[in-house]
Amino acid sequence: WGVVTPAEAKTKIDEQIKESGITEPKNLEEQAISLVGKDIYEKLNLVIKSITNRTTMPILKGILIEAKEEEILIKGTDLEISILSKLKIKNDEVGKIIVNAKLFYEIIRKLPEGNIEFFTDESKKLHIKNLNSEFELEYLEEEKFPFAKEVKGEKFSFDRDILCNMIKKSSSCVSRESTKNALRGLYIEINKTGISLVGSDGYRIAITKENIINEQEKDILVPVENILNIEKILREEKETVELIIGEKDIKFELKEGEIYLKLLEGTYIDYKKPFLEEMKTEVIINKNDLINAVERMYLLSPEKKNNKIIMRLINNLLKIETNSDIGYAKEEIIVDKMGEDNEFAINCKFLLDAIKNIDGEELKLKIGKNERFILIDEVENDRSQFLIMNLKK
Repeated sequence: WGVVTPAEAKTKIDEQIKESGITEPKNLEEQAISLVGKDIYEKLNLVIKSITNRTTMPILKGILIEAKEEEILIKGTDLEISILSKLKIKNDEVGKIIVNAKLFYEIIRKLPEGNIEFFTDESKKLHIKNLNSEFELEYLEEEKFPFAKEVKGEKFSFDRDILCNMIKKSSSCVSRESTKNALRGLYIEINKTGISLVGSDGYRIAITKENIINEQEKDILVPVENILNIEKILREEKETVELIIGEKDIKFELKEGEIYLKLLEGTYIDYKKPFLEEMKTEVIINKNDLINAVERMYLLSPEKKNNKIIMRLINNLLKIETNSDIGYAKEEIIVDKMGEDNEFAINCKFLLDAIKNIDGEELKLKIGKNERFILIDEVENDRSQFLIMNLKK
C-alpha cells in the first residue's frame, strides 16, 4: 500500500470498503473485507488454496508470513502446489513466522469490524488484537518451511481466457480416481505453431487445440485437480498468462504473486492414432436438441450406474433409446447424415460432458471404420474434439 502509520492504513482500508459498497456486512466474506481491506483478504484467500488437511505433517497446515521492509510475503504449500502472495506495505520490523493457516484465516474472517494489530513475543506467540478480542497463536520457525524452489526453464505466454477454457474442456475427461499418472494428469503439448491440451480416463479422450506461435517446444503432464484450482485463480488475473516450465515444476507468474506446481512423471498415452482413423459415418446435429434428449434419457439412471444409451442412425433420423430397471425411453432427432446407417451404444454422462463442451449451435458425430469409438467434433473447426468408446464393441 505504501503506508507507514496505522492512520494511513485505516484510510486505505476505508477507501476499499467504500469502493466495495459494503455498509453492513451480510456474510463472512464481506466481514473480512470490511475488517482488513480487500488487498489483505485476497492475499490470504489465495494462499489458503494451497493448504490441505489431508496431511500428518503439521508444517503443511501452516502459512509462512514474512515481513520485509517494503512488502509482506505470504506462502503456503502442500508439497505439490505452492502459492506465494505479495502485499506492498512498509514495515518497521522484518521477520518470518509460520502459523496455522486455517485457524489464522478463520480468526481474521470472524473478528468484529475494526483495526487489527499483529505482533510476536519472545515465547513464540503471534498476538492478534481487535477491539475487545485478543488471540495468541503459537508459531513455528521459518527454516523448516518446505516451499517450492525457483523454476528454471523456458518461458511461455498465453491468452488467459483461451488457456482457461482449454483447461476446463480437456480436464472433463481426466480421471479423478486413477492412480496412474497418465490418467489423472492433463497432458500439455506445446510446439512452434500451437498448443494442445489432452485428457483421458481410459474410456474417452478430450483434445483442445489453439494455433499459437511459440519459440520453444515442450510437453508436460500436470495433476488435474491442481490445474483446475489454478484455472480458477487465473480467471481473476491479468489477460496474459506467463509461465515457466522446468524439468519437474511449472511456475505461473501472477500480478502480485506466484504459483508453483510439481509435474507428474511418466509417458503419456498415444492419443493421436484413433483420431486419424477413416470415418464410416458422419452426422451433423443441433447441439441443444441432442443435449435435451440425452438429459431426458439420463433421468432413468438415478443412481448413475447404468448410463448406457443406444443410438441408431437410419437415413436422416437419429433414434435414441434407454432401458433401465425403472423405465424405458426413446427420442428421435432429425440429422444430416453422410455415410452408412449405423448403431452404437455410449455412456450417457460421457456424451453429455462432451457435447456441452462443444462450441457452436451444431456439432458432428462420427463413427470410425472399425466402430470402436464415437468422435464428437465442432462443425467449423477441430479445436475441440472428444472421443468416447463404443460400448457395443
